[in-house]
Amino acid sequence: MLLFSQSGMPLHDSIFQEAGVPLWVSSYGVRSPFGEDILTGFGMGESKTLGSDALEQAKTQAMDDLVRKIRVRITSEVTSRQSASALHSSSYVSSVTKSTASLQLPNVAFLVKEYEGISYALAYVKRATLISEFSDLARSSSNRILLSVKDAGEKERRGDNAAAAEAYLLCLPEFDKLYESYSLVHTLSPSTLPAFFAGLDTSSMKNWDDVTALEQELRQKIDTLMGLASDSFDEALEKIVILLKKQGLSSGNFLSPAFTYQQTDFSSPFGQYVAVKLSGLLNEKLPKGNTQYIVQGSYWIHTDDVELFTLVRLSQQPANVVGSVSATFPRNSAPRNYGLEPQNHEQALQDLMEFEEGAMTDGGIHLDIWTSKGKSEDAQVYIEGEKLNLYIRVNQPCTLQITYILATGEKVLLEEGFFIGIDKVNRVVRYPSSFDVVPPLGVERLIVTAFSGTPPIPAVRPTFIEGEQYMIFDSVKDVVAQARGLRKSDSADAPRTGEAQLAITTIPK
Repeated sequence: MLLFSQSGMPLHDSIFQEAGVPLWVSSYGVRSPFGEDILTGFGMGESKTLGSDALEQAKTQAMDDLVRKIRVRITSEVTSRQSASALHSSSYVSSVTKSTASLQLPNVAFLVKEYEGISYALAYVKRATLISEFSDLARSSSNRILLSVKDAGEKERRGDNAAAAEAYLLCLPEFDKLYESYSLVHTLSPSTLPAFFAGLDTSSMKNWDDVTALEQELRQKIDTLMGLASDSFDEALEKIVILLKKQGLSSGNFLSPAFTYQQTDFSSPFGQYVAVKLSGLLNEKLPKGNTQYIVQGSYWIHTDDVELFTLVRLSQQPANVVGSVSATFPRNSAPRNYGLEPQNHEQALQDLMEFEEGAMTDGGIHLDIWTSKGKSEDAQVYIEGEKLNLYIRVNQPCTLQITYILATGEKVLLEEGFFIGIDKVNRVVRYPSSFDVVPPLGVERLIVTAFSGTPPIPAVRPTFIEGEQYMIFDSVKDVVAQARGLRKSDSADAPRTGEAQLAITTIPK
């Protein structure tokens, strides 16, 4: 739970006037000049503060907005499934939810406009172009997989098991790239999936089941050929380090956010412990280097064992995947002092599913929120007694409503009308209240909704929590319903809205 204390008032300023500019500008990108076969993203930059860099910032923001819309669609589809079996492969879920955080889009063009000291940009790309490009990338990945498998098979037949295992290991990052391409094509146009698999031009990957089965087969071959046992948690971590070294990680600096719990965006005391222990091992076992790596992962609890999936990528763009390995250890060997499951994981998963169902992809307002420990994809963990600050960035003037979901399940409206004016657009705004992490602990969640006009009156009711009166929502659907409902209008002057959320796992000292 977080204690909330008001320490300031939001700033107010005049709202941008819409006269004399193209419709895509005056609507902040909502009214696209293109048809549905073109995907768009909107951005803006103020010349007064940015000078000649204003246009570049506008284009960067527009690209970010375009990528964000696609990511929302992908993650909404993935995380809304309640089990790995529904997606055929837990490694697929782990890969996609991590890899799409740095999604790169090719062949994006821009419309630009300068008006009254502000630069505007609309990024656009044909849906068919993206499908074609990512289908080509998938074909390249499948070709590299098949070449490595052929090479490994020849070495295996010669009895060179160590070399064969290394050749198989080189395949695994290519599966992550293949999964990313598949998820994008599936999201943009499910009807093109038969052509997607036909384009792989191989009899061993004719459909989705073939791909995931081949990946599992190769992981098992690697374990057999290398003879790496992981009969305990510590051995599993040692195995991950060894496999990553075999994949070519020879030096560097490694940083690992908390491992996420299965297909969710939240963690646990165990997830935090894994990240700290694994990054420490990597920095200990590998020489220091100039390259910075991000080590991301998830863990999956089964009846008798626990699976760890680890993805390593460059910290700088283009943030390529350079390592992908997994390890399984007996569940009874997990560290005793670190809970595998978050205390309230069932309620937290339900809240996540409710948010992702019908998630807003294009409400017109690009809203980013984060804390000092990162964004939603960073599996943030806060320790009891720590202080949390919320940071916000929007691409246009708007009013925010802020809701906090406690570990006990109450959905508390913290802020009904926090206004961000034109002077704060595209700048980092620190919310003028801080939060202290106190019990009850577990998975908690911040949800922020944005409105271009006066927000509707929230559907809340008063209740007392530990002797203090708060206004609470009955469900996550109630939290986001008004923002999502306003965007169902197609009129040019319809209110613009936006939403963002992040999970915060709070754990004991």
